[in-house]
Amino acid sequence: MILEDTLNGAKPITGEAVNDLPPVRATLDDLFRRAAAARPDALALVDPPDRLAFTDGPVRRLTYAQADRAISALAARLRGFGLPTDSVVAIQLPNTVESVIALLAVLRAGLIAAPLPLLWRHADAAAALSRVAARALIGCQRIGDTVHGDLAMHIAMETFTIRFLCGFGENLPDGVVPIDDIFAGRGEPPPVVLGDGLRLRPRRLHAHAAQAQQQPSHAASPNGGRPRPSTSAAAARAARRRRGSGWSERAP
Repeated sequence: MILEDTLNGAKPITGEAVNDLPPVRATLDDLFRRAAAARPDALALVDPPDRLAFTDGPVRRLTYAQADRAISALAARLRGFGLPTDSVVAIQLPNTVESVIALLAVLRAGLIAAPLPLLWRHADAAAALSRVAARALIGCQRIGDTVHGDLAMHIAMETFTIRFLCGFGENLPDGVVPIDDIFAGRGEPPPVVLGDGLRLRPRRLHAHAAQAQQQPSHAASPNGGRPRPSTSAAAARAARRRRGSGWSERAP
C-alpha cells in the first residue's frame, strides 16, 4: 500500500511560496514509523474490552514504541522463513491489536498482505489463496465458536503453495508457529518446540504437520515409555522367526 504525503501535495496558502518538490511516496508502515518516532510513548493500539468473548489472549494496550517492537519482531520471523520479496501472506484475524501488528509486519518484511474475511472457511480460503499463490498464513486459534487453528491446517493442506502457518493463541495444533512471543520484549523469539518435543526450524514445520497426519499412531508401552510396534509388524517378525527355526503352523 503506497500513500502520497499530503503535505507536499497540498495547495499553498496565499502568500506562501509554491512547493515544487515531487510528492513523497510512503507506505503505511512508513507512516506508522514516523508516528512512533514522534510520539513513542503515546497510546497506539487498544483491544476491544470484550475481546475474551470472541477470541483468546489478554486485552492489550500498546504504545507506539511497544507496537513498533512487536511489528519488527514478527517481520523478522517472516523474513527468517526465507520468503521471496513480494510473496503473498494471508491474514485471517479478528478486530484485535494482533491484526494491525500482522498487517504492518507483513509490509515491513517486504511482503504482500492478503486479509481474509472471517466468515470464510477452508473451501473459500483455499480457492482464493491458490489463485494468488499465497506462501504463508497468519491466524489465531479461536474466533467465536470456530477453531481457526484446525481450519488453517485444512487450508494449508489444500493450498500447495502455503508453506508456513503462524498463529496467535493457546493450544495451537502442531505445525503452526506460535507468535505470541513477539509481545515479550526486545529479545529474539524462542525456538519453536512442537508438541512431541521436536525443535524444528520454521521451514520444516509444515512438512512435519503433513507427515504427522499420514503416519499411524503407536500404542503406548510401559517399556520405558517407548512406542509399541503395531500388531501387524509384530506378527510379521514372529513369522520370520518361525520360518528360521523350521517350525510350521500346519498340522502333522
